[in-house]
Order: sequence, then C-alpha cells, then structure tokens
Amino acid sequence: MGCDQDQFAVFGIILGILAACLVGVFALGAAPDVSWLHLLQAAGPLLIAVGAVIAYMNFRHAVQKALGDELARKSKSYLDEAVGTLERAFELLMSGKHRPPNDRLTWLSTARTLLAYEEIKHLVSQDDHKVILSEREEYWKKKFFDMLHPKITGFDVDYFRGSVQHQIKSALAGGGSAPTTVNMPTPLDYHSVAVIYSFCNWPKGRPDPIKNVDVVAKFLEDTTVLFSNHGMRQWLEEDHPNIWRAYQESAPTVAATVSRPSR
Repeated sequence: MGCDQDQFAVFGIILGILAACLVGVFALGAAPDVSWLHLLQAAGPLLIAVGAVIAYMNFRHAVQKALGDELARKSKSYLDEAVGTLERAFELLMSGKHRPPNDRLTWLSTARTLLAYEEIKHLVSQDDHKVILSEREEYWKKKFFDMLHPKITGFDVDYFRGSVQHQIKSALAGGGSAPTTVNMPTPLDYHSVAVIYSFCNWPKGRPDPIKNVDVVAKFLEDTTVLFSNHGMRQWLEEDHPNIWRAYQESAPTVAATVSRPSR
C-alpha cells in the first residue's frame, strides 16, 4: 500500500511539472516576439526535470520490488523450516514407537524443538505464508493431542514419574514378558511436560472459524448429503431438532422428499 501511495505521489509531481511546461509553452507562444527556439530553450530544463523524476520513480520501484522479493524468499524459507520443525518434534516424541515413551531426554528434546518452532514461527512475515503455517500447526496440534490425550490408558502417575512399575506395565501391555532388568527411574521434567501439553491446546484468543459456519446453508449446498445418509438425518432430527427444523423451513420441497427411514 505504501509503495502504491509513493507512486501516485510521484505521478502527481510529473503531471504537475508537465502542466507547468504546457502552460509556460502556451504563454510564451502567445507572445508575438518569441521564437520556437526560445520556447524549446525555456521548456528544456523542465523536461529534464520530468525525466529525472521518471528515472527516480523507476529506480525506487525496482529497489522496492527487489526488497519485496527478498522478504518473500526469506519468509518462504522460514515457513519451510517451521513446518519441518513441527515434523521433527513429533518424530522425537514418538521415537519410532506406537506411543510416546516416558523417557526424560525424549520429552526434553521434543519440548526444546517446539520452543524453537515458536521462535521460527515469528520470522514468517508474508500473510499467505502465515495462513499456511497456521493450517500446518493445527494439523500437528491434533497429532500431538491424539497421542497425549488424558483419557488414553497408560498416562498414569507412574508414567510421569518414570517408575519401575510403569516400565513393567509397558512391557506387559506390549505383549511381552516382564523385563528381568529395568532402568533406574528418571521422572519426566515438568518444564517439558508443560511445553508439550501447552502446544496441544487451541491457542487462547484465536477465533475458531468453525463456530461461524452456517450449518443449514452448508447442507443446502448439496441436498443429497442428507438424502443419502439416513443415519446423519436421523441424528439431526432427533438430537438437533433446531437444525433439522431450520433446514426444513429453508428447503421445504427438498425436506419433504427426505423421508425418515423405516424401522
């Protein structure tokens, strides 16, 4: 926006100079004792000034374009690095297993990687890159949440304490036998636990776009969705009668053809 305003300002200056040139030329031309040679000599400095302003405008535009291209290149580089950092953080947490091991170093490394991501994230400057990164971040938040959900069995107090009992239970849960030797207990660092679980949460203050979705309008975009899915239709009709009623009022003809499944 600032670049466009500067260009308009320079363009206005050029028009002003050209207008002054024309006025001066016509004024001199109206005088009977002034020759065309004198007119050209008088207009020469003004034309040179116009050329200088045009050259300056072209130079400024080239510099601003080069700076903009460089900022976009750096932003894209930071975007790629930020996405890669999220991937590495998840790989570190899982350590090639089906569930996160209660290993102190694993949790510390994962937390440090997530903190590094937060630093890189703020270096992404382009708006379109920020949108892409926000979508990628939401995807990985869901991946972390699925692995660390409090209701998943195994995340008891022994898991966070790194106790011998948890090592034995983990071996038995995996279909193996109780280990004959176990490592010394190494409780998880609570700093790392706070960082990783905080990342799983929806950011406070960020609006949830799904809350603004017009549900009825979405179903009306393709009425075959409800027509062909009896279970979904019955669920809406019985569990969400307000939505179903609004749908019927918005599309009475369609709703009339959608009969409730026979039992």
